[in-house]
Amino acid sequence: MPGLLSFPFVESVRSKFQKLLQLTSQRTQRSLSALSPHVPLGLLFAIVAIFFAGCSSNSAAPMLASIDITSSSSSSIIVSTNTTLTATAKDSRGHILNGVTFTWTSSAPTVATIGSSSGTAMGLLAGATQITASANGVMSPPFTLNVTPGFLLTGGLGTPRNFSTATLLNNGMVLIAGGNANLLASDSLTSAELYNPTTGTFTPTGSMNVGHNFHTATLLDNGKVLIAGGITDNNAAISTAELYDPATGTFSLTGNMNSGRYFHTATLLQNGTVLMASGIRTNTAEIYDPSTGTFSPTGSMTELHEGGAAVLLNDGKVLVAGGLNATGYTATSELFDPAVGAFTLTGSMKATRDLFTATLLNNGKVLVAGGVSNGVPSSGAELYDPATGVFTPTGSLNSAHFRHSATLLTNGTVLITGGDMSSISVVGSAELYDPSAGTFAMAGSLNTTRAGHTATLLANGTILIVGGTTSEAPKAGEEIYEPGSLTLAGLQSITVTPANASISSGSRQRFIAMGTLAGSTQQLASVVWTSSVPATALISNDISNRGSIQIVSAPAAITPVTVTAAVGPVTGSATLNVNP
Repeated sequence: MPGLLSFPFVESVRSKFQKLLQLTSQRTQRSLSALSPHVPLGLLFAIVAIFFAGCSSNSAAPMLASIDITSSSSSSIIVSTNTTLTATAKDSRGHILNGVTFTWTSSAPTVATIGSSSGTAMGLLAGATQITASANGVMSPPFTLNVTPGFLLTGGLGTPRNFSTATLLNNGMVLIAGGNANLLASDSLTSAELYNPTTGTFTPTGSMNVGHNFHTATLLDNGKVLIAGGITDNNAAISTAELYDPATGTFSLTGNMNSGRYFHTATLLQNGTVLMASGIRTNTAEIYDPSTGTFSPTGSMTELHEGGAAVLLNDGKVLVAGGLNATGYTATSELFDPAVGAFTLTGSMKATRDLFTATLLNNGKVLVAGGVSNGVPSSGAELYDPATGVFTPTGSLNSAHFRHSATLLTNGTVLITGGDMSSISVVGSAELYDPSAGTFAMAGSLNTTRAGHTATLLANGTILIVGGTTSEAPKAGEEIYEPGSLTLAGLQSITVTPANASISSGSRQRFIAMGTLAGSTQQLASVVWTSSVPATALISNDISNRGSIQIVSAPAAITPVTVTAAVGPVTGSATLNVNP
């Protein structure tokens, strides 16, 4: 045929292709051999090319085109819990590909971590993070994982303890002191530990000179902690008081109280002295003066308030309420006025209460919650208004709580944790009180049921839960509560007063944060204070002594320090000039 290559060349090409085809398909070989020797070479090449193209498409591994992520539960988990995420690989036709190895990442590892190859995510902080899975250069669309507020386990105490005290020091650490280790009043501990929020660990610090159980701990303006009272091995109230110095990590004895006390209250007054009030079998009160290290009697209360509660109000007076009097449970409340050194009766609570909590709110009112009323565990709650001196009922707790804790969060809500709900049942639940709605809502559960524990607001806005007991023994597992928000709803700005102040070493300065909300101004009871020069001036965040500056070193020249109050992203500041 004209235009064709020579027949021997065609035969040579056909022979070579036939040998190749023999290795793959006998059927295709027979078909090709049957072709006429005079088939044009171009057509022969086309047939072979089509065959090999088909061979190639059938034998090559399918190409990864997309990755999808699904969750074993939901797109939301609670802090400290896990969820397993599953990645599915597909080709361009949507067919599932098996045997693919994925690499996992979290856009916000502080909110939730995820194993790089496991797909197991753990919630660490309330918020949201984007989870992705990738393989062979292909990445999945981001999967939004929401972490809701909850309790996260942290380092454990070296010595499990019940009815200890927790004090936030000016350096950000928390002093855990005393308590008991086996539910016996006779086992009053002398040991103390420090919690470091940076590392999440507890370490021993100096020991007290005597055991303190059912005592009080108060952060003073000088940065030291006053430990006072407690119970001895023979169930007698002690008058011993000690000072903890964070600079040396040691305790030293200070003057004794005039009366032995336990189940009493201790309140730092605005002038830097401490009011010790009531306790077992006494209605007396006395004042501790840090400048002299001595206690002096002050006016007595109308009745004793064993196991009652005391709160420093915004006007500088102290509300002491409830507890047990000489005949039983009481609803009586009294006000201590430092200006005259005397107590006067104010409005009584609507119900008798013992072993309850009292919390100053941002609006200046006091929330009293739970406790035992006439021998019956209570779920009731009330608000005390200093402007009228009257208690009014507010929403009730979802369950009864006594020997529980109550902590004002920076977002203005109050966290209620644990406690007893009967003489034999310890509660693991938590609730949040919303002052704007006047209601309590469930807020998850502790990892460990506990009563007689402490709850301390840390400088980062989280809550440290320490110690406590079940009906059997003190618990060692400590926890951190991660709130859903650090910001007070509706807060527009913060003003810090005094705006400009001067101070010398050895003197004191207290700052106040005023919050502006829509239509109102409130003295904020829970903000996070910071100092721009902590090496010179430290400021307190402890609930017993908020906004108080301690000069830790005298500068060589006048040093301006910026004092900042923050509620989430909303801040306000003032200037403090520290004189040499």
